[in-house]
Formats: sequence, C-alpha cells, structure tokens
Amino acid sequence: MEAAALLAEQTAQEARDSLIGHDPNETLKDAQKALQDAVTSVSDAIAKQDATSDAIGQKLASAGVPPMEWCNGIQYVPVRTSSTSSSVASTGRVSYRGSVIPGRFNVAIQNEDGEAVWLSSEGLTRDSNQVIDSILNQAWEAVRS
Repeated sequence: MEAAALLAEQTAQEARDSLIGHDPNETLKDAQKALQDAVTSVSDAIAKQDATSDAIGQKLASAGVPPMEWCNGIQYVPVRTSSTSSSVASTGRVSYRGSVIPGRFNVAIQNEDGEAVWLSSEGLTRDSNQVIDSILNQAWEAVRS
C-alpha cells in the first residue's frame, strides 16, 4: 500500500508540474492569432489572384479578343454584379443581367487535359469572401480528419 501511495504522490506531482505555464486564455489567444494569420494569408493570395486575372483580362480585352470565347487556350469574361441569364431560343442569343464591373475580369486557361482552370473566380461573378470561406472550410476539414 505504501508503494501505491508513493506512486500516486509522484503521479499527482507530475500532473501538477504539467499544469505550470498552461494558461487556457493564452492558448485561446494563440489559436485566434493563428486563425487570423491564416485568414490574412488566404485573403492576400486571393487578392493577388484577382489582380492577376483582372490584368490578363484587360490585356485580352484591349487586344480585341472577344469576351467568353476561347482564343489559343485562354478566355475571359467581364465580372458582373449578378449572373442571371436568359436565352432566346429563336435567336440562340443569351442575355445577362447584372452590371459589368469595370476593370474586373475572370480568366480561364485550358490545362493539358483541355479543362478550364480559372485564375480567380469561375464564371460571371466574383465573391472573394465565398472563395476564402471555401478554402478555410476545406482546411478545417483536412485538419479534423
């Protein structure tokens, strides 16, 4: 019994020693800082991608490349405030609603498999916050699994 009491005393002391310097509030602050750094990093990367897409789209538009048409493996679309569209069956034309945002372009390039890879957002609109949320959710799911 004396050996068990001694072992219990040593174990209790080890447990107490492991608590020294462990402040739950500091751990929370560290986690918040890490998350803020991650959000900032993702936001910066998305902003760079958007700027690159805008610059390339502007070059293509200035060169006279028609929007929404593939030209040598690249296409661009002017970014709109919304992506509602309707087609007129008799003419085959598609009309889009939503104002064009000047200077904003979503650009797609074809990869080696012929699939479209978008430099920033896909399609007619751009919601960087949604992209950031999606990336962070994917990261969270990867960490949890």
